[in-house]
Amino acid sequence: MRTTSLSRTAYLTAACMVLIYMLAISFKSYVFYVDPPVDTTLRTAMFKGGWPLYLASSAVMLVGSFVILYPFVVICVHNFPVSPTASVTALLGIFFFFGVKICLLAISLFRIQRILPDLMMEMNGPGVQEGILGEYYQFLKLYRYLDFPVTAAGMVSSFLLLRTSSSQYPLNRLIKLALGINLLYLSVHFADLLLSLSALQDYNRTLCLPVELLIYGLIFIWLMSAPTVFISRSENGL
Repeated sequence: MRTTSLSRTAYLTAACMVLIYMLAISFKSYVFYVDPPVDTTLRTAMFKGGWPLYLASSAVMLVGSFVILYPFVVICVHNFPVSPTASVTALLGIFFFFGVKICLLAISLFRIQRILPDLMMEMNGPGVQEGILGEYYQFLKLYRYLDFPVTAAGMVSSFLLLRTSSSQYPLNRLIKLALGINLLYLSVHFADLLLSLSALQDYNRTLCLPVELLIYGLIFIWLMSAPTVFISRSENGL
């Protein structure tokens, strides 16, 4: 009998969405590589955010954060017959994880990066520029504070799916490996947020892209292979 309620199109569409997200995070890393933020002062950082490459990076990541939701919906729906409660809880955590990121990216792109630098250039009244820098600083603080619950939600979702994913099919080792690496990656980031260790900060800067590409590369392979394993074989009575 059929081992999944999902169609072949659902898996393959999700795989394409993962590929788009991988391209998005690669472009973001490319932008920071070719034009790294050397000066860390608030004023310089805010103005640099308004440069075309940084605006393009934020726009691409905003789109990518939307499209990556669908592959995780597919993963949770696939896992639902095995563990309904864990799958729904994980999906809620994933929506919170990416939902907050989408809101912050939208605020950053349409307010912080596009409007504040122009206001800074145009308005020179007493205390005006200090107020603009204060708004930028408050946004950075909000981003950091929200990083705690967002990362925790991602860790819980990864753990639930890792713990409940079926081991009946060898292909599921790929998704389990991806979820396990993601759980470890988020755990290191969470430890960095709590302890602010320079070694962990260096790890996050240097290994962020390779680790994320590995995680989503494994998910991509799993999604591409899933129709053959979970649909074709069941339809052939295997």
